[in-house]
Amino acid sequence: MYSVSQPVHGGPPPIYYEMLKENIDGLKAYTTMSQRSVANQDQVLERIKLLVEEDGGELLFSVQTGRDIQTMFKGINSIIEVTNGVEHFSLGIYADRQDRAQEMLKVFTRGLKFFDEEVEDGTVPVKFWRNGRFGPDYHENMIQCPTFEEIRENYPQRIREQLAELTMQDDPWSLGRIILWSGDAGTGKTFAVRALAENLRRRFNASIEVVLDSESLFNDMDYLYNVVLSETVEEGNNKRLVIIEDNEVLFSENCRKNSGFGRLLNIADGLVGQGLETIFLFTTNFHEQVDSALTREGRVLSQSHFSALTATEANFWLKNKNVAASVKEETTIADLYKMSRKERA
Repeated sequence: MYSVSQPVHGGPPPIYYEMLKENIDGLKAYTTMSQRSVANQDQVLERIKLLVEEDGGELLFSVQTGRDIQTMFKGINSIIEVTNGVEHFSLGIYADRQDRAQEMLKVFTRGLKFFDEEVEDGTVPVKFWRNGRFGPDYHENMIQCPTFEEIRENYPQRIREQLAELTMQDDPWSLGRIILWSGDAGTGKTFAVRALAENLRRRFNASIEVVLDSESLFNDMDYLYNVVLSETVEEGNNKRLVIIEDNEVLFSENCRKNSGFGRLLNIADGLVGQGLETIFLFTTNFHEQVDSALTREGRVLSQSHFSALTATEANFWLKNKNVAASVKEETTIADLYKMSRKERA
């Protein structure tokens, strides 16, 4: 076992990466996690010791790098690497099979206590997925999210009513798995995404997740099923909102030729989706190209086309913001904010 008694500054020594590369040969990164909190290091070491005793594995590496403690454990056809720092915790599990990785994740994280940073009002923990060099992983950030009540005047009456109906559902996961939001740039889709995240997190403690590379998600089956079946939620609560912004591929005229399109439908109401409580929220700029298969009853939970505010609505918004300027035609909320900032400058 490689160990260093004194802190190593500037990151792990080269041997760490050499050992990782050597031992993950033939394995896949089935489960990775990262969050802005610190684990109880004694518990981390206890779990490593338990895995060594039960699985006959060995502790390969333990070193303090600066203020982080990095640990690497080798089990049967598996590797676990842990970084426990003063501001973050990350865990990577490499294995030959997904079920082995998921079982190791359950054993390792069950009852593991974290010391969370103080959470500011209006912030929501959001996991950001990507298909990295060592496979799918995510990191977690705290994102400032408004409530719908705070931003309702940013939208035309039709959108306000649709969003109000969506956020008042007692169990939205039972009504559909897909939310489709379309509209030109500047019509407020991103603000609405954040408000929905705040609503579902506050009411249901749902896990909020964002996919950064959506094309890779639906073209790579391992990546897709890793995200869909990932145990990123709190114990006893499986509710998730997975956000995929500006994905035009699945909404193009030729979307049915994309293998990811069929996989999405299978997750929405096929065998793969049975027992899952995951809602996919898609945003796109191409309203007219949404395929009818996506909007079938039972699949789509909500569909909205965001548009500019009417002149009357826009002028009411400007008056409420104490902006002297006025408009004579439809105006996007983005342009209204520009007018507000310009007058205050």
